[in-house]
Amino acid sequence: MKMKDRVYRIVVLSTVPIVFASAMAFTALRTDGRNSTSQKMKGAVGWELMKIDGNRSGRSVEFTHESHQQYMEKSGEGCSICHHLSMPDDSASSCYECHKDMSGESSIFDHELHSRIYRGKGTHCNECHGKDRSRERAKKCAECHPDYTESTASYLKVRGYESAMHGSCIACHRKQDEKLGQRMYTECSFCHPDAE
Repeated sequence: MKMKDRVYRIVVLSTVPIVFASAMAFTALRTDGRNSTSQKMKGAVGWELMKIDGNRSGRSVEFTHESHQQYMEKSGEGCSICHHLSMPDDSASSCYECHKDMSGESSIFDHELHSRIYRGKGTHCNECHGKDRSRERAKKCAECHPDYTESTASYLKVRGYESAMHGSCIACHRKQDEKLGQRMYTECSFCHPDAE
């Protein structure tokens, strides 16, 4: 092999990993996560006046948590109308804990967590799946989590954050508009002052 060919080969072989690493770094920096299921939703900020901006895009909704609590208490519905399902060992889980993706479905079932818990107890897969370890024969969620009464499939496909917020908030605001006899609470600009 000629010296020129050898130098060319060394340059090419040493450049490939650098180009690959640069491409990976560029991709990681350029991914803003707007359409990605890997983006983590964030909880509301504040207490009395809460600011909801699940994906931290800067387009937030502010609402008075305390007045909502008081209204729900008077109506007899209570906190569970918004906090309709809490994570195990919690009493008022935030929306983002289940609605983990802004627009797409996600799962609240953490298989890896369950595996770690039962592996530590020495029962591993058999605890939930039985001896055949099939998905079809897995325990129902409610067998361990009494509040989780829906079908297991419903916890594997939880609607997106935006859909959950709009669905819950607008349904309640619609009732208020009906009581008032006018459209006010369901106007987009009521919650999104920056909306057109």
